[in-house]
Amino acid sequence: MASHPQKIGRYAIDSVLGSGGMATVYLAQMTTPSGFSKRVALKVLHPHLVSEKDFLKMFMDEARITAELVHGNIVPVFDSGDVDGYNYIAMEFIDGMDLSSFVKRWKHRHHRPLSSEIVSYLVRQIASGLQYAHTKCDTKGRSLGIVHRDLSPQNILLSRSGEVKVADFGIALARNRMTVSEVGVLKGKRRYMSPEQLAGKALDGRSDLYSFALMVYELLVGEGPLSGRDGFSDWIPPAAAKEKLSRGLLRFFRTALSADPGKRFQTAEEFREAFREATGREEREYAALDLLAEIETLAAIAASDIDEGDSEFPSAASDLATRNRSEAKPITKSKRQRAARATSRAKRSKSSTALRRTRAESTSGSRIAQSLASQRPLRRTERGARRVMWVLAVTIVAAIVCVVLFHRPQTGPLQPRPGSLRITSDWPVEVLLDDKPLGSTPLRRDVPRGNYRITFIDRATGWQRVIRRRVNEGKTTAIHISAR
Repeated sequence: MASHPQKIGRYAIDSVLGSGGMATVYLAQMTTPSGFSKRVALKVLHPHLVSEKDFLKMFMDEARITAELVHGNIVPVFDSGDVDGYNYIAMEFIDGMDLSSFVKRWKHRHHRPLSSEIVSYLVRQIASGLQYAHTKCDTKGRSLGIVHRDLSPQNILLSRSGEVKVADFGIALARNRMTVSEVGVLKGKRRYMSPEQLAGKALDGRSDLYSFALMVYELLVGEGPLSGRDGFSDWIPPAAAKEKLSRGLLRFFRTALSADPGKRFQTAEEFREAFREATGREEREYAALDLLAEIETLAAIAASDIDEGDSEFPSAASDLATRNRSEAKPITKSKRQRAARATSRAKRSKSSTALRRTRAESTSGSRIAQSLASQRPLRRTERGARRVMWVLAVTIVAAIVCVVLFHRPQTGPLQPRPGSLRITSDWPVEVLLDDKPLGSTPLRRDVPRGNYRITFIDRATGWQRVIRRRVNEGKTTAIHISAR
């Protein structure tokens, strides 16, 4: 790879985060004359494209549009300019991963799509950012008419703080663009395009909401909703949807994936509220700290997974590398650097082995030294593990002796053990046990043995069902209520 610039204006370049067909994104350190310093993601237009007016205008459009958007769920732009022939955009550095990488690692660990709790949290955050962008006005109160046009998991960034941010407005449609989009020219990822975008028609915020619905469906079901379809017709629930989605969510996606924009949810806020009602999730059920913990767990697993091939934790900023017509891929450490470190470790190991062999020969003779040199010395961690095992063994033996010597069996009557009642359902319902509220599904409760009258109620639709079950001592009674 060609060497990158060491400094652009007040930005000192640290490393390359990613590169696309239009620009390269660097991890840079911004320093001001007053001594203020901050890490940023510096997006730099490829020098050979500076002379191309269309590319330069598109790059300036991205800076202008994103600079107008100041919201917690949108990646902010701090600065843009032209220094020594370099056109750049300085953005917030998001230390984390994009949603596509998060889903891939989640499936690798759990072998299933994302949980509904995580998806509900993501929907709330993304919808908040879209609502802000779609309704953003200029200083005179006129709508800027911003449409993202490339909403996809690759453009949703998750930080190590549990934040969710919409990124890459590089091909966004807006009233104040310098470049004019040609009718019929597709910009974005075809997999997540709305019918009107596929047809090359005029777009508004409802097109983004269609793409949003495609993405949410994929997160919940694990596959796209339009498999084998042309993408221009109203959505018909496939078998996978009927198996994995509740009736409320099926109704939600019938509206969200309507081919007619007028029949869809008209705003991101309406989209968010409809999804909340369909899932029955409370607003504070899942929070940023929960997402943070999940990201850290997946990152730790990825770092220790040798089969993954890439032990680096991918920075979300690497996905900011201009996906205007190509997707950026994070660049990890070079093979040359890894080889140099391996060589250095081998040299140190070789020197250490030679030193031990020399000492052994000087004290016990060549025959004993050769025997010692052929034995692999115990690592510090192995010695520590052996000590821990000895301590555990002694502790267990001592505990057994104490139980045998000092245990006094109870002479009173034995109390019967309770049983366990486990109840699940395809959609959240309220549960009453002998007319006493027990909670909402899914739930698990320990109850005394006996026969019970169990009532299930969906207050949103008026649906109700009553069954009778016996709970045996020390046994688990499982009940599942199906939507079919």
